[in-house]
Amino acid sequence: MSDKKEGLMKKFIKWVRAGLIGIAGAIGIGGATIGDGNEIKRLNEGQGIEAEIEDKKTAHEKFQEELSVEAFDEIRIETSNEVGELENSEEVLNYIKQIYIEKYNENNNVKKGIEDVRFNKSSFDKVFFEDENGILRYCSEKEAKEMGKPIDGNLPIISATVADEKGAIQENVAQKSNGEIVNIYDKDEQILGDEDTTLTQLGDVVLAGINYSTAIEQDGNSWKTKKDYENKLINALTEYRKEQEPQQEETEKENTNTVNEQIQQEDDERY
Repeated sequence: MSDKKEGLMKKFIKWVRAGLIGIAGAIGIGGATIGDGNEIKRLNEGQGIEAEIEDKKTAHEKFQEELSVEAFDEIRIETSNEVGELENSEEVLNYIKQIYIEKYNENNNVKKGIEDVRFNKSSFDKVFFEDENGILRYCSEKEAKEMGKPIDGNLPIISATVADEKGAIQENVAQKSNGEIVNIYDKDEQILGDEDTTLTQLGDVVLAGINYSTAIEQDGNSWKTKKDYENKLINALTEYRKEQEPQQEETEKENTNTVNEQIQQEDDERY
């Protein structure tokens, strides 16, 4: 759990304790009526002011929701800060290369650096179709018509080439019309299985990074255009990083539940 979230939990505990102490003090001074346990009412007879304390269970649920939102916001803030520090096209490209190669190394149990990676974005004169297994393949428009295949048109193609002792290993993906990043294969290419690659695991990150790098490089682009591409990269990275933390989120949820149980136990002991 981050220091920020741990601080939030401590503040919440203090807030609950402070409220309970205040209630106890009010009981000693002006008297109190306790209903069915869902609500505690305090009445100051001298001033005639009635205060209601929200149901503790509801407060706990709200606290958990706030933690969830805070976790997402923290990832976005950190990502925005990282991307905001990139000053030129080369730095953006190296930044996404670093993200890619870290995942590639994890997937393949190797130790490569950004100097071993080359990205390319293109849109060649090919059309795409899905074969009988739902795998996206490409061919010429003429070939697609001859096969009677419904085509998906020309799509943005992203390639990642990683230098290897035996030569190079290349991953090729395309962005479908619905925005999904998928592996692509030649119409006659034999494949063992359409497994996830590093590029498909990263989703829009590499494409968004390349687009932002290109936007910075082109002098004719306005500040707004560059900012739009920057935000697309931040959004893609935030989504990717959020998906990479299911185990961390589960741990944080368990810790939150532990805090709630501790608060409830203290409440039970006090009353």
